[in-house]
Amino acid sequence: LATLRVLVNWSHGYNVSGGYTFGFYRETAPDWLNFAALLNGYRVPDTAGAFRYLELGCGQGFGLCLLAATYPKAEFLGIDFNPEHVAHARELARAAGLHNIRFEEADFSELARQWPADFGQFEYAVLHGIYSWVPEPLRRAIVQCLGAATVPGALVYVSYNTLPGWMSAMPVQHLLRRLQLQSARPGAQILQQGVQVFESLIAAQAGVVS
Repeated sequence: LATLRVLVNWSHGYNVSGGYTFGFYRETAPDWLNFAALLNGYRVPDTAGAFRYLELGCGQGFGLCLLAATYPKAEFLGIDFNPEHVAHARELARAAGLHNIRFEEADFSELARQWPADFGQFEYAVLHGIYSWVPEPLRRAIVQCLGAATVPGALVYVSYNTLPGWMSAMPVQHLLRRLQLQSARPGAQILQQGVQVFESLIAAQAGVVS
């Protein structure tokens, strides 16, 4: 139990027993963000030349590496608190021969207290799948980080899992979260237990009441 408590405190509630899955999300692309801003009457950064791009909670680095390859004149920084993610991202960038990208292991709460001078400021800052999954103190830290990390007129993208789109997934998330808090077993075993529970509920023709 003591081991689990330390793990939760360090991870801010995230399951760190294994690396997260990864993918590319078009909403984080600079030109996509520019298009959305232009449609709403805002001036946008120029992506034809050099610009700086930040991803908070970059995960395994896959999406950021794709962007770095697409915009070779730009500079990219990915930040994540999970050492496994950062190690994978750095190796991916090295294998791809990318020289305009770096990855740093850091905690948002620490960065909020003192944004590193060598990180600098950015024309773009994005968070995908982060803000709605962390507790309120860490959300405030993220806002402070964005304030320190962005230049005037920067574009910021924050994905947020709202109930209309996530209501069907909420029971799954809640159950797995409860199983995680009650057990120090590896994440794969908790997922398997969750599958068994839901298979039993399906067999019993149970429903969800909202």
